[in-house]
Amino acid sequence: MTAIVVNIRGLNFIDSPDAICARLGQPNLMCRGMSIARVAEEGTVVLRLPYSQTLYDLSGAPDYGAT
Repeated sequence: MTAIVVNIRGLNFIDSPDAICARLGQPNLMCRGMSIARVAEEGTVVLRLPYSQTLYDLSGAPDYGAT
């Protein structure tokens, strides 16, 4: 799923848990979960969309599938 979220300081307009954790230098499942929890607790979801590879790529998240 892709969500458009507002009211969270420090997030980019297009962002993802993977991109947030990569910026923090902690690309792991615990960081991803904490990022998602922060959005759920503090953010206001404006729009929910199906998953989009294009938006994920624009978020700046690492490409874990590259070989």
